[in-house]
Amino acid sequence: MKYINDFLEYLTVIKKHSDNTINSYKIDLIEFYEINNNLLNVSEDDVFRYLKYLYDRDLNRNSISRKLSSIRTFYNYLVNNDLQNKTDAELVKYAKSGNEEALECLLDRYKELVNIKVGKYFIIGAEREDIIQEGMIGLYKAIKNFELDKQNSFKSFANLCIERQLITAIKTSNRQKHIPLNSSLSLNTTVYENEDDVSLIDFFNSKTTEDPLDTITKKEYYKFIGSKIDENLSDFEKKVLTRFAEGDSYVKIAEKLDAPVKAIDNAIQRIRKKANRNIISEEQ
Repeated sequence: MKYINDFLEYLTVIKKHSDNTINSYKIDLIEFYEINNNLLNVSEDDVFRYLKYLYDRDLNRNSISRKLSSIRTFYNYLVNNDLQNKTDAELVKYAKSGNEEALECLLDRYKELVNIKVGKYFIIGAEREDIIQEGMIGLYKAIKNFELDKQNSFKSFANLCIERQLITAIKTSNRQKHIPLNSSLSLNTTVYENEDDVSLIDFFNSKTTEDPLDTITKKEYYKFIGSKIDENLSDFEKKVLTRFAEGDSYVKIAEKLDAPVKAIDNAIQRIRKKANRNIISEEQ
């Protein structure tokens, strides 16, 4: 019963659930314990026994789902509580073997380090959230690439990977900033090498066909909106958007950009918000 009491205290102090919610958890867990007389070494048979007990009581589907959710939440708490006591090296080992809880535990453990590092850097045109995301990608790479037999301290390795990711993002941003100047072409340039009297601007004018005014206006409008949205996207968001526009799934984008799936989802949500914000402000 100690584990149940600790869990209920966690729901009260940390999660700040209502008394009714906590009482529901208590009833469900005690019920599960009394059916199986066991909490820590639960087998598949124990779960089926509990399910049979619920169905025999003629409970509706929603009630059964709620009770199972209570049991699941309790065991997730036990797992996460146990992971909190693990060393960085142990968590990295679990994360590499596919344990998502261990991965989340490490990301949460070092998110404050990312926030501290981010405070030292600035990327032109990027929001703080974008820079934090770059730092979290660096942390994620540290978890994937840390080798127990070669590096002594995960914290030192994570510190290095986070800084490298932030510096790379800044350098990439600066290169992107100068692309328009480095790749620009004067309209006064001659079209043909041996003919100085025909410039690009003359050539374009001669090839232009008459378009309806409303068509031109729409094209300019969408071009402007597109440029505004592009200006407000971070380099990471642009990469995600390019892959997403090509039809890649979140998982595939995550693999190609070497980033967590959650980071891809967050980036897509930010892109949509920025796009809507630009379109609405322009239409107003």
